[in-house]
Amino acid sequence: EPGTMDSARAGPFGQLFRPENFVFGQSGAGNNYARGYLSDGLELIDAIMDVVRKETEACDCVQGFQLCHSLGGGTGSGL
Repeated sequence: EPGTMDSARAGPFGQLFRPENFVFGQSGAGNNYARGYLSDGLELIDAIMDVVRKETEACDCVQGFQLCHSLGGGTGSGL
């Protein structure tokens, strides 16, 4: 959701991330894992994979990924 991403960008570590790599929907999942997994997340998967593809193509030697998301509901859950 936009408010959460705005908070992350405005925080002390916000400058560490490239703004074009933030992918988010216009509404939150309402702390509901199933909604993020079955509806909201499905709408964003193409945009997410496009960002991941662009970043990996810019690397000489990709060694892995780090994903930060919530399993119990809230921001990033269900993704």
